[in-house]
Amino acid sequence: MKIIQIKTDALTQPEISKLFKKLNVKKSSFVFAAFKNNLITGIACLYQNEVHTNRDYIAVYVKEKYRREGIGSGLLHKLQSVSEKKKYQCMCDSSNTALILFLQKNGFSLARRCYNFSYKYIDKSLLNFYGTIKELNNISIYEEKELARLIFKNYSLFHKKINALSTSINDEIFYNKLIKPYNKNLSTMLLLDGKPSAYMIVYGEDEDTEIGYIGGKYKKDINIYLNYFLNRINSLSFNTEGLMFEIDDADFYAFPLIKAMNVTVRNSYNTYIAE
Repeated sequence: MKIIQIKTDALTQPEISKLFKKLNVKKSSFVFAAFKNNLITGIACLYQNEVHTNRDYIAVYVKEKYRREGIGSGLLHKLQSVSEKKKYQCMCDSSNTALILFLQKNGFSLARRCYNFSYKYIDKSLLNFYGTIKELNNISIYEEKELARLIFKNYSLFHKKINALSTSINDEIFYNKLIKPYNKNLSTMLLLDGKPSAYMIVYGEDEDTEIGYIGGKYKKDINIYLNYFLNRINSLSFNTEGLMFEIDDADFYAFPLIKAMNVTVRNSYNTYIAE
């Protein structure tokens, strides 16, 4: 077995390009490929994320017939040798048992699951909510600044242990560059005593409607927020042709929806980390 670093121009070669697509990444800082008898048997890459800078992202793929020959471990060691952070993150489909076993064998631990799901119904008794719902196409400058602050606070908190946000990103940058543009007609906030207290950010429209971010101000008010979230999800389901939604088990405000909505989980994407 021979493992070599692949330069960018070599990624256009048919066999290398075909295997690189298996990694499902758009760009990479380092790419290594494994060869046996001049045939490519595996590929791996390491790359960075400008938003989450605490860990290097990795991806590894070995052709099925060549697995259990130490190729994956060899590729991983090459990635580790060029990593400056020496902290790693890898995402995979929960059905990819081969990759999951490989990651666990090499010291990676499960940090988060992100669920895709469908649901049958929402109990009507859960649709009554306290407070006032306001569409984001009609909020004041103060309310929008508070919205940006709340989204940034929650996102930072729930991702801190997995891969913290870059210290160069503040609430204004995060909101303007990563949250916007969203559907202002479908996105809303919940006002309690006239003050912004919870939010639901929605993207797209019609069959491409997707709930992107939900959250609130205080954990103690989660039950109040849940009724607001459920009310809005129910409304969106009736007023759009399709509704996409992912729930991250690291998100305090979103995860309780799985139980409240009588959810059927279709699949999940797992995030593994190692140091």
